[in-house]
Amino acid sequence: MADTGAAAFIAGGLRRYVSNGVTNAPQSMRKGGTAMCYNCGCGEPQDDHGKGHMGVDPNGKAITERTIETACRGFQMDTGDCKQNMRDLLQQE
Repeated sequence: MADTGAAAFIAGGLRRYVSNGVTNAPQSMRKGGTAMCYNCGCGEPQDDHGKGHMGVDPNGKAITERTIETACRGFQMDTGDCKQNMRDLLQQE
């Protein structure tokens, strides 16, 4: 089961891309952009870089697609809906 702290960490870490309701995230992180790593921007959202998947692996540090999928499943939510909720929250900051 997902650690709900993982979803909060993801949202908190991405807040740096939103200022006064304006998203200044790189195009690759925006809707319609290409896939992107949630930590370093490598473009490989499945790659944990040997640090483990946060919320999935013991002591996992990398925010990956698997992290998000696990957090969404923990709330019995569709991954797309969960990601949209994250975007909406970030735009409120």
